[in-house]
Amino acid sequence: MSRRKPYNHSARLERYYRAMLRSNHVAVIDSEAAELQTLINWKNATTITSNKRTAIVNAACDIAHPWCIYVAALCLTQQGNTYMKSVEVQLNGIYWPNT
Repeated sequence: MSRRKPYNHSARLERYYRAMLRSNHVAVIDSEAAELQTLINWKNATTITSNKRTAIVNAACDIAHPWCIYVAALCLTQQGNTYMKSVEVQLNGIYWPNT
């Protein structure tokens, strides 16, 4: 008789959280000027306002992730034209949020 695989709650929870973030295409927007921090779906640029928002926030804050930081600024030329300057930084490794 084969031995049953032991139940690992933390591994199961981490897989669930990763799947939730992947299926919802979650990105965190943090704007210091407007003192705004919110979650968006980066695929269709809509805010995440579902009933699962609390679970998505827990998923983003409770497990380590490979983070990608995208910094952008909306600028204005002297002629009045608008443009955007941006830089994307892909971090090496997996980091805990808020550390």
